[in-house]
Formats: sequence, structure tokens, C-alpha cells
Amino acid sequence: MSKVSAVAGRLNQEELESNYKGHKKFILGRIKKAIHAAQTEQKTYEALATKHRATHSKIDIMEIFAGSGTVSKTAVRYGLTATTPIDYNTGYDLSQPDSQVACDRMLQTLRPLFLLASIHRTPRLVMQENMNYNTRPELLEQLREEERPIVEKTMDWCKRQHSEGRFYLIENPNNSRLWEEPSVVAMLQETNGMVTTCHSGAYGATNSKGQKIKKTFKFASNNKDILYYLSEKLNAEELAQCIPLQGKEVTLSQHYPDGSRFRRPVELALFFYGYPDMIDENIGIPGEEAEQRQMEEEFAEPNPTREIFHEEITFPNTSGVDKSIKMATSRMHKNMGHLPPNEMIKLLALNGITSDQVIKCIKAMRCSACQRAKGLHWPNPATSTPQYLGQFADNVQADIFYLRDMTTENYSILGIICEATHLHTAIRLPSRRPRDVYESFRTAWLQHFGFPMRLSVDDDGAFKAEFDDRMTEGGTHLNVIAPEAHHQLGTIERHNGTLRMLLERIVDSTPCTCGEDIDNALIAATQAKNSATWSSGRPPYIAAFGRIPRFGTDLLSDPRALISGSTETQQQAALMRAEALKTLAEASASSTLRRALLRKTNEVDDYEPTPGSLLAYWRWTVRSHRKRGGYRIARFLGRDPDGRNYWVQSGSQTLRVARNQIRNVFGYEQYIPTRQDVDALKLAEENIRSDQIQDDFVPEEVDITPAEAAELEFQDA
Repeated sequence: MSKVSAVAGRLNQEELESNYKGHKKFILGRIKKAIHAAQTEQKTYEALATKHRATHSKIDIMEIFAGSGTVSKTAVRYGLTATTPIDYNTGYDLSQPDSQVACDRMLQTLRPLFLLASIHRTPRLVMQENMNYNTRPELLEQLREEERPIVEKTMDWCKRQHSEGRFYLIENPNNSRLWEEPSVVAMLQETNGMVTTCHSGAYGATNSKGQKIKKTFKFASNNKDILYYLSEKLNAEELAQCIPLQGKEVTLSQHYPDGSRFRRPVELALFFYGYPDMIDENIGIPGEEAEQRQMEEEFAEPNPTREIFHEEITFPNTSGVDKSIKMATSRMHKNMGHLPPNEMIKLLALNGITSDQVIKCIKAMRCSACQRAKGLHWPNPATSTPQYLGQFADNVQADIFYLRDMTTENYSILGIICEATHLHTAIRLPSRRPRDVYESFRTAWLQHFGFPMRLSVDDDGAFKAEFDDRMTEGGTHLNVIAPEAHHQLGTIERHNGTLRMLLERIVDSTPCTCGEDIDNALIAATQAKNSATWSSGRPPYIAAFGRIPRFGTDLLSDPRALISGSTETQQQAALMRAEALKTLAEASASSTLRRALLRKTNEVDDYEPTPGSLLAYWRWTVRSHRKRGGYRIARFLGRDPDGRNYWVQSGSQTLRVARNQIRNVFGYEQYIPTRQDVDALKLAEENIRSDQIQDDFVPEEVDITPAEAAELEFQDA
């Protein structure tokens, strides 16, 4: 059988070689597409001012030599995160090696966006040379020499910030000898640092008596934007009003001004680059404790038996809940196929588990996989009425719906309605071509009421091209809603639904078998709807014209009805109108309509994206794990002036989406390619082209009959 195996192996090898080129070409094509997409995304991301948010920084601010730590304390007001200020007051002595190691670890782990350093200034002030140490210069130099290592260490930290794409900000008085230190000068040259000075009085600084002071501060940074906000100075008139600093006022002036004029420029510049972190929300404990726990976890020895929460499952606002409960809840949620929280609580209750901590943990659980699996967030059934509706025919909506006759032939119907009076008209379309749609719109509306000020239509090709051109020439603003956001045309959508219900009853009761019958049904349905549906105490005919038009064949209002309604055609027209009125009367007492009007509105999602951030938007045409529809990833550009829609960039397309069609990104959706990812893809392409691959594919065994085996052995012999 060894010969049989050899022959079968040769046959499989020939088949593999014939398919190898095709597979290789297919794989190379996919890799090229991935490289192109990753390069585009990576370049776009690198060009963003907010690029530090995802990859570089876990926090916004880290203060060393912080003193009172004013900036760190007020960071939370602006949605920023800050570490515990590093200072002797908070238990850190940066002159000691252990505190320096701790600061090193925090810089490495938390990667702060801004490092704020207000280095100890007392030994370096020129005032010390002229007064306190005038007769003891050697002692002053000894003090400066003792503090020189920590200055050099601080400059190393600033260099690290710059080399990793982050920022530093150093503050000291203008007359401080710190700016002459060789390590400071070298660091500024290496990092292209810039220096600026400002008067604290320009930001509202005063002495303890409320009198204006000058007090010059000097700042150095590798970020020109923040230095721009730290360059205000007093003019000559304001300087003349300043009070000299004496005694205790000198020490008090070293603090930043208590007013917001000084902090706001600093925090505003930080806000442009910073981002609100979710550390304390995910863990559910205060910020300082969260940072301490995070450092302990990252530097702790690995424990193979320890199972932390799933990387996509978090428990915000659960302080006091034991970690073992969180781990058990996370494991149960995964093992049970991501069961919803309500079902998990029911299941636990059936098994006699009613612990408050467990229930609190389940209710607070946030799973990124479940968030991604959610479908489209349906809009509320109605919105508030706009403040300005205009007069009759100012604001008009139009939409197309479909109707079948008794022979199942489908007809396109164009419905048109006035937003102010709800006067509704409709016409059968010969086709969906923009030219035909415009001609039908002209016949049904323009010839009678003229061009409206604004016409709202769906994002449909039938309302583009020539239709758009003709409406623009007539001075009408064509308002095209976001794709698949039909609720933004809620008025015409609802009224077209009512009109279709009337037409279906008419088609069924008085059999309509051709286009002419559908036209007659439209006349009867629109006349009944405009005269018998009441809004704000009057029907549309009254709101638009002041009275309801009468019609013939009405036995109660037309004295000639006995004569004019004698033919079969006249009787059929009267029956159509009667059927429409009957259907409207039945609908006014319908329990289905009552339930729809009493339907509970959806909860409003408070998600508000920031320009440049990633988000997911819904499209019914996307192929996904669902039967229909799915989400695509895009980058948020900004809000539409109408206040209801958003603009996003998806690939090479700029799209407008509705508020209910977007959501935040979760888990792997937040992935942003790096240069290393692009290089790895390029290397994979080169390896496949040069056949430098390891193929672990084993040919499948070939089952043959004994007769075929004997024949193969005979041929081989």
C-alpha cells in the first residue's frame, strides 16, 4: 500500500499546485486591500489633533512639585483626569530614590498627556543671592548643587514626554536661575521647547487684601498652543496700579490665582488635547484609589489561577461589591450566551439567589459584545411640533408609497401634504423617473398652490436630477432627509399610511382593476380624508380654504342628487366616498390606533460624539450576522445645521445620518491601525510573494477500493 499512498500523494500534490497560484493571488489581493485601508486610517489618525486619545495617554494631567495641586483638583470640572499630585504634601519626596522610581512607573504606565512641573524655586531665586545668602554664596551654591540631580531627573522626564509624542509644561519665576541650568537649556534645545512669560495680575491675581499684583511667571513647553494662552501681560496703566510684594505676600503670590482667568486658559488648552478617561467609572471607586489599584494590578506578579473580568465586561459604579462576585457574574454572563441582565436576575431568583450585591452587580454590568449586537435604536413615534410652521403651502412634504389593485398590479402613488394645514393630495405616477415625478407634482400641487418655500423629501433618486433642478429654479429649498431616516418625514409618512388604508378598503369593496379605477379611488379617498379628519378643531379643508367643498350625489346636501346619481359610474363614485368615510370613522375608534398613540416613548440615549472620534452607523443594506442590516464604522465630522442629523466620513464617502442611527464603538471596533500593523502586513505580502511561508496543510487521505489498489500496483510494477 506504500505505492498506493505515493500515487495518491502525487495526485493531491498536482491538485494543490494547480490551486496554489489562485489561492496565492487571492490572499495577496486581500492583503493589499488591508494595507491600503490600514495606511489610510493610520495617516488620517496621525493627522488628528486628538490622536493621543487612544494610544498614548491614559490620563490627561500629572503634576510634579505640585504644591497645592490646583490644576489636578479642578481637572474633573472639565472632564479631564489627573493623577494624585506628586509632592511632599501627598507623601512623595522626589529627592528620594523610591519616590523617583514610583514617578517613573507612573509615567510609564499612565502615559500622561501633560506633565506639569513647578520645580522648587527657593534656592534659585535671584533674591536669595542679594539678600538671604548675600554673605554666604558658597552655602547657596551647595543648596543648589543638592537639588541639581532632581532637576536633571525632571528634564529626563520631559524628554521622555517629548519622545513619546506627549507634552510637558515647566513653571518657575522669571528671575529664577533654573532657566540657566545646563540640563534645562539642553532639554529645551533637544525638544524644540518654547518659553513665554506672563503676569499673574493679567489673570486676576491679587494679594491677601484684594489688591492687584504683577508677579511674573515664566513657562516652557513643547506645545505652542498652551503657551499662547499663558502670555497675557498687564499694560502700563495696569502696572501702575499694582502693589509691590512684601513679607508674607511673596509666599502667597507663588500660588496660581484663585480666579478662573488663570486656570481657564490652561485647562482650555488641556481640554483641546485631553479626553475624559473611564478608569474610576469602570472600577466604580474614587479616582485616586482607582489609579493606585491600577498600578498595583499592572505591577503585580501574574497569577495563573486568577480570572479577571472579561476584557469587554465592566462594572461601573459598583464600589463595595466584592471582586469575586464580579468575576462570577462575568463568567455566568459569558457561559450562558450573553444572557440579558433581566433574564439573569430571573434565573438567579428561581434558584433562590437574592443577594443585593449580586443584583447590583448584574444591573451595573456593561458588556461591549452585547452593545455591538444591539440593533437599530428605533426613533420615538412623534416629535414636538416646530415653533414655526408657516402659513398654508409654505412647508410641504412629499413621499412615494405603493398600492396594488385587484389584479395585483403595483402602482406608485405620490403623496403631498402641507405641514401647517395637513391638506393632503395624491396622484398616480406613470414612472419613478425624476421628470415624470416633477410633472406629477406640478399637476397635483404647483398648478394650484405654486412653489412652496421648503419641500422635504426622502433620499430617493426620484427626487433628484431634473426634479431637484426644477424645484431649485422655482425658488424652493429642497430638504433631503438622511438616508433610511423615514421618521424625519413623519407627517407625510403617517398621512400616507392613512390614505393607503382608505385606498385598500376602496379597492377591495369596489373592485379596482386598472389605473383609471385607482385614479377615481384617489379622488374619493383624498376628498374624504381632507373633509373628515380633524386637527386642532377643524379639518384640512377648513384650515386651508375656510370651508369644505361640496360634492355631487350627496343625498343630504345636493338637491340634484336624485338625478345626477342615477348612472352606475356615479353610484360607484359615491360608494367610494362612502367607503372612505366609513373607514375613517372605524379608525377613529380603533383599539390598534389607541395602543399606538399610547405607546411608551423610547429612552433617549445621551451619547454625543466629539469631532474626529469613531462611531458606528446603521444601514439596512449592510451584510452582517443579522438577517437584515448592520453597523459600519465611520469618523464623526460634525452636526448638521438642522440639529437633527450628523455628518460622518466612511471610507471615501461623506454621509449624513440620523441621531437614532449612530452609537458608540465598543471593543475591537475601537481598533486603530498603527505603523507596526502596516509594516507587518507589508512583510506578510513580501513573504507570500517570495514563497517564504510555512505550509502545515496535510493532504487528505484517498479512500480507494481493493480492486483500484491492485490495479495501481500492477501499473507501478
